[in-house]
Amino acid sequence: KAEAGASLTREYDRLLAKRDERVRARLPRLGPLLLAVFDESQSTKAFKQGAEGERRAVKRLLESSGDDVHFLVNRKLGRCRRDGDIDVIAVSSSGASSYEGCRSSVRRVCPSQFARPTACSTR
Repeated sequence: KAEAGASLTREYDRLLAKRDERVRARLPRLGPLLLAVFDESQSTKAFKQGAEGERRAVKRLLESSGDDVHFLVNRKLGRCRRDGDIDVIAVSSSGASSYEGCRSSVRRVCPSQFARPTACSTR
């Protein structure tokens, strides 16, 4: 089951582990102390903050919607890591609406439009 903020949390954990590995490899004796004293970079913290914000947004959407609305969270747009994802898709009898930041759109779609690409582009 997909959870709100899961992709951002995974990226935060990946960046944190990469930092930890890099510092410990470069400074085996002093590295653990430096990791304890100095906080991670702001760009890394942003992923954690984004995950928390996404979870809060989905919680508010769930609380304010009726039982006839179903939410799909963290739906991948493709098979590659760089293809991205859609944070929240609300589905009801009147159609589907996606939430990306402040933009939203509603449209009816044919199920064939959900087909996944067969290969990843390497642009």
